[in-house]
Amino acid sequence: MALITCPECGEQISDKARICPKCGLPLKLDTVRHSECTEKRGNTRRWKAIVEIVAGVTVCATIILGIMISGVFSNSSDSDNIAGSKKDNTINGHEYVDLGLSSGLLWATCNVGATMPEEYGEYYAWGETVSKSKYMSETYKFADESNHYLCTESPSVLPPNYDVASVCWSGEWRMPTFEEFNELANDCKWEWVTLNGHNGYKITGSNGNSIFLPAAGSREMYAYVGCGGSFEYADDDYAGVKGKYWSSTINCIDNTRACALSFDSSFYKIQNRGGGEFRYIGYTIRPVIMLKKD
Repeated sequence: MALITCPECGEQISDKARICPKCGLPLKLDTVRHSECTEKRGNTRRWKAIVEIVAGVTVCATIILGIMISGVFSNSSDSDNIAGSKKDNTINGHEYVDLGLSSGLLWATCNVGATMPEEYGEYYAWGETVSKSKYMSETYKFADESNHYLCTESPSVLPPNYDVASVCWSGEWRMPTFEEFNELANDCKWEWVTLNGHNGYKITGSNGNSIFLPAAGSREMYAYVGCGGSFEYADDDYAGVKGKYWSSTINCIDNTRACALSFDSSFYKIQNRGGGEFRYIGYTIRPVIMLKKD
């Protein structure tokens, strides 16, 4: 039995009573059951509040989990962000990126001889298709015994059999031309960054896709007079500081030189047809390809 309060005199009486024994006030059923209903309503409100709290926590946990999963797949590594391409964008086992260039040209994600975007790869003299240990005028394939440079079979651009990208990667892969390097320079955003410990340029196209050109330096043996008065050789590379990439275009004025991309953290430029670099120096190669339209 529970006690309730008489609404008339305030006496504590049994909840089973039909009238108040003190003042004689008839008690209605809803009054008798007032405390019981109030208690039930209180319990209902508490359970409703608990359910709402649990539901809110569940929703928040779901949102946070979704954000974490999205972050894992959208930013799994710097390499994926820089590559900016799907893993099925490959030809002959080599991945390419569409930078949204007006020419439709596609750029490889790695240098020749590399397996990751930040790796330097191999170094090649212009027109040679095999890397070597010494890069100097005396070891250049296209110099005669008097070190006079021999002309290539093409008046301006390397033919496929002298194009290291075409030879090593086969198919339609090739070295970029002077004009194609210019398109890359003029139509893309260049940002000096460090990828997995390697300096270089992140180059982003109009469609948001990017490639990374590491500052791989160069390979050149140059002679100087040592302390004993004899000629000695040093290897000038600048790896991590400068980048040097051959184009397939020869210098139209001086055939001892060819056009190349040159950069460091403060500038990037394509040596024009009136300048260029000596062809015997070892530079890195970043291949390109143009997909055939159906």
